[in-house]
Amino acid sequence: MKKLFIAAMAAMLCVCFTLPVAAEVKVSGMVWVDAYIRDISEELAQGGVAPGATAVHDGRKDFQIGTPLDRTYVNFSYANSKGVYGANLTIFAGSINDYDNTADLNSQAYLWWKPMANLMLRAGKISQFIGGLGPNMPIGDNEYYRNIIDTTAQVNNFAATNQVPVGIAFGNLHTSSKPGFDASYKINDMFSVNVGLFDPDYDGTDNDRFTMLSTRGAGTTAYGEGILPRLDVSVPIKAGNFYIQPKAGWLRKEYDQVAAPREDEFDIWLVGADASYKFGPVTILGEYVYGENLGAGNFTGGLTTLGPAAYDADGDGIAERIVDIKTTLWFGEIQWAVTPQIMIYANYGQLDWEDPGITGPAALEIEQRSFFSVSMRYALAPNFFVHPAYIRNDSGETKVGGNTISDNGYTDYYGVAFYMIF
Repeated sequence: MKKLFIAAMAAMLCVCFTLPVAAEVKVSGMVWVDAYIRDISEELAQGGVAPGATAVHDGRKDFQIGTPLDRTYVNFSYANSKGVYGANLTIFAGSINDYDNTADLNSQAYLWWKPMANLMLRAGKISQFIGGLGPNMPIGDNEYYRNIIDTTAQVNNFAATNQVPVGIAFGNLHTSSKPGFDASYKINDMFSVNVGLFDPDYDGTDNDRFTMLSTRGAGTTAYGEGILPRLDVSVPIKAGNFYIQPKAGWLRKEYDQVAAPREDEFDIWLVGADASYKFGPVTILGEYVYGENLGAGNFTGGLTTLGPAAYDADGDGIAERIVDIKTTLWFGEIQWAVTPQIMIYANYGQLDWEDPGITGPAALEIEQRSFFSVSMRYALAPNFFVHPAYIRNDSGETKVGGNTISDNGYTDYYGVAFYMIF
């Protein structure tokens, strides 16, 4: 894999330098290295602690050095001489710390076409506009902790994953690059419209939180199927130094060969907006989103294992009823350009969710799952930066019937990132 990556890079560079009109192909990128201390609280390390109880685990503290996959990349872009059509290829490279320290690769590639001056069409693996603005959290990209909730036993279990924790699952809606098509139409200098159709992520099996028995035999899972792509829509609005983007997304998940009377479909949807305002050296930005089943696939803003819940309505051991998990998430950030070399960032975000399938004394919720960070970026040179930071990812509280049954703990990150843009 490493040899293939090196060969591909060399080939792309050779093409770029031998094209007769070199200005049509542009090469850019970034190399990023961060180093930090990760301090996991005793509550999180133990998997949650009940109020008044004493944690038997003393937590975990370690030192990490990483080259995050999302922030170390090279980008090749091409446009024809009239700027009517072109292509973009981004190759990411980084290491997955704490696991096997082997190199990992990813890519993003798409074609674009401007049939008219105010219309842009893209096709390929593209970033989705519905992700909106994101908080600036420069360290700790190699691992974060998430809750996995068992609504039957009502207990907490914790697992590690190697996703990018820029507030993901703590208050920031985020979508990764996915295969799809999108169109951006500029109505005027103030209003635009974005429409996207993306791969619905039907991969052959039920990979959501619950397992549904199917007519194909006891213990088997139903296959996901569907002919509709995911639909995203947004309306960016700009007025001077103010920007706001109302947005919405929808995807229906359907399952084949599900025996009656079990339900066989559910919807994943969200509505929200992200906005920013700049006055002098200060910029304020943020996002608010409300949705259902955000962790069931395609969106990574909700807790990734929390799609809809399934319940056995008649006690026969088979889940017949599908209940939508409701999620609210938001964040805000302040950026202050102190000098041309110094930028200070501070942000806070929060995620809350509830399971309407359990009511009364057994009602299950996660509240005050949040992130907070402060950092300072210093430009050693116009394209070379050092960025010390402190981050806290708090896993919040688990509540049953409105009463807290578990403090889920937190992780602190103290460290510094170094990166160069070219």
